[in-house]
Amino acid sequence: MYYSYSPYPYDDNTVNAFLERSETGKDLTLGLFRNDKMIAYFFLWYYTDPVPLLGIGILDEYQGKGFGKKLIQFLIDAARRSSRDGIDLTMLPDNHRAYALYESLGFRHYAGCE
Repeated sequence: MYYSYSPYPYDDNTVNAFLERSETGKDLTLGLFRNDKMIAYFFLWYYTDPVPLLGIGILDEYQGKGFGKKLIQFLIDAARRSSRDGIDLTMLPDNHRAYALYESLGFRHYAGCE
């Protein structure tokens, strides 16, 4: 598998749009809840394609607590179980914290993807 992040906003409109996309059956969109409040969403767009697109959104107060790593690992495992060829993502070039996270999970930077 190969893996290649721009942050997604966390607001009601964005979350609702992702959930609507998921209802088509082409995407895998999930939410993480704490005390009946959604604190994060994560997805694989084009889940039925050979290489879906990964994205996550986490409320600011829950960032840096390990949720991102667990959510991404969950999606990697789901893609493997579904025999996907890899997972793609985009990220801002100066987001060093995200880059380190993705690299620790097996994602690799490919030249020309910027």
